[in-house]
Amino acid sequence: MTLRVSMMRFWLRIHLSLGAFDHFIFKISLCAFSGIFVAKYFSFSLGWHLATRGFTRKSVAFVSDSLCILRVMRRFVRIQFKQLTLVFGVLALCAFGGCQRMSDTDGDTVLVFAAVSLSDSLSEVGGAFREETGTDVTFNFAGSQTLAQQIAASGRGDLFISADEEWMDFIAAKEHLEAGSRISLLSNRLVLVSAADAEFRVDRLEDLCSLDFEFLCIGDPDAVPAGRYARKWFEQERCGDGETLWEGSRSRISPAPDVRAALEQVLSRSDSIGVVYRTDFLRARERTKLLLESPLQDIRYPAALLKGRENVSGGAAFYEFLKSEKVMAIFERHGFGRVE
Repeated sequence: MTLRVSMMRFWLRIHLSLGAFDHFIFKISLCAFSGIFVAKYFSFSLGWHLATRGFTRKSVAFVSDSLCILRVMRRFVRIQFKQLTLVFGVLALCAFGGCQRMSDTDGDTVLVFAAVSLSDSLSEVGGAFREETGTDVTFNFAGSQTLAQQIAASGRGDLFISADEEWMDFIAAKEHLEAGSRISLLSNRLVLVSAADAEFRVDRLEDLCSLDFEFLCIGDPDAVPAGRYARKWFEQERCGDGETLWEGSRSRISPAPDVRAALEQVLSRSDSIGVVYRTDFLRARERTKLLLESPLQDIRYPAALLKGRENVSGGAAFYEFLKSEKVMAIFERHGFGRVE
């Protein structure tokens, strides 16, 4: 009985998540897999959902629920290892291009891949766009490196906003950008911060050469834009023995997957410092101490339309909306700057 109730809840979740696709997917799945082991039907539905709906919050919840049901199925019907392999094989194949993708039937939702440091401001912008046009905007916020890999693998999305030029270059090299649509949308600044209760004092960057701190919390300097900018800043300063501040600090670096995660590391310890964007400091200013502001002036957020996007008109409308004075005022209120 418990398994039956769980399965009913599982299929109800699919029905609510898939929206306009529910009848189509259910009919195709039932026709193609009627009489075949339930694990194969499960894998098809899961893979189709990710292939058609993309990387949204509902997708994450759907996958989480699906994996829970899979564990129940394995316990009661003794799914073999090769069938578990089939589930994830079909999932990967469908999610990353093995199955032909179909556009949403209504096509009225804009899907934007955007750097996580933009989450607060863009959420407000998305609300303003919805009020003005009646079109919904779904945001996929993550580190720029993660977003770029997702776009390259799946071909999904209407618009990409990166926290640096390098990851936009990566997408351009994969020929996923619409010609002539790339712009420098915003600018930002780096700051050195600590937790509000920390006792650090820094007047100049060279003070870090002798500062007694445990960890330097930054985005992964090999991939995360904020980490790359931090490395560039620290490489400009030399300590007494001739090595750069970056070289002298490398053994104490605590890399994070994105700038928000780096800030949370800083806030969790009073013996650590971190380099984050000024905008991230401002949103957590009550818990954060500003130690120093970077002189770097080249932090840019490029934006571009994605080639082969599903919502052509909606994506173009949101792209133009981003450049309006109304939206720029929202970005400036959150601490971003205009590109001169």
